[in-house]
Amino acid sequence: MSPMWRAAAVRAAGGPASAALRGNAVWIVRYASTGGAKGPIVLEKPEKFNPPSHGSRLPKKGLPKHYGGQLSSQEVRAQRVKEYPGMPAPEGTWAHWFVNNKAIHLFITMGTLTTLAVTSLYLNFTHTSPFKHLLPPASEFWSHPVDFVQTWIRVLQLHERDRNEKAIAMHTRHTDDVAKRQYYRKEHGLDKQNPIANFLGMKEGADEPAPVADAPPVSGAVEATPAEGEPRKKRFGIF
Repeated sequence: MSPMWRAAAVRAAGGPASAALRGNAVWIVRYASTGGAKGPIVLEKPEKFNPPSHGSRLPKKGLPKHYGGQLSSQEVRAQRVKEYPGMPAPEGTWAHWFVNNKAIHLFITMGTLTTLAVTSLYLNFTHTSPFKHLLPPASEFWSHPVDFVQTWIRVLQLHERDRNEKAIAMHTRHTDDVAKRQYYRKEHGLDKQNPIANFLGMKEGADEPAPVADAPPVSGAVEATPAEGEPRKKRFGIF
């Protein structure tokens, strides 16, 4: 705009109408922005702790375990006795009583173990006893049960007596063998030697007494030894 037109505009703006408009107008003054704060912004301390409206984790307790509304007492009772496929038997049924009864399970377990034990004893007795031919047949139990039981008792007594006799004979044979070994060691002078050295094949040369020079015999101190070839006297048939 040229200076002439600018001066005309200033004069036109200085009229009464423009003055009235300037009186009714709102003037907005904008100041220059100041510089940033030097330190960190400190918030005002609250009067009390205000927790958040929701927790950090979703609640897991107390949640309904079904969809829909709360079940009534009649629906809960009906649900307990209802049978579902692949699930345990409901309460009040025979299957539920059989599965959860401890007495019936104890009876079945002990009965099975007792039957196995009796069967094992019977098979062992009939295969190892020398008197198994004296046992009565099983069919006789129904016709003569008393005689059947008495015959079994007699055969068991014979079997136990035979076992005791065999055990006593084995013990006697072992005792005689030990006595014979001790007598043999005494007769050959092996009882004075070290059994461990004999077992390992070691010879104890230091323990052997040195040869004694010929000395005059002492009367009454030493018994006369029998000459070679003469029978040696023994006490009680052993020493």
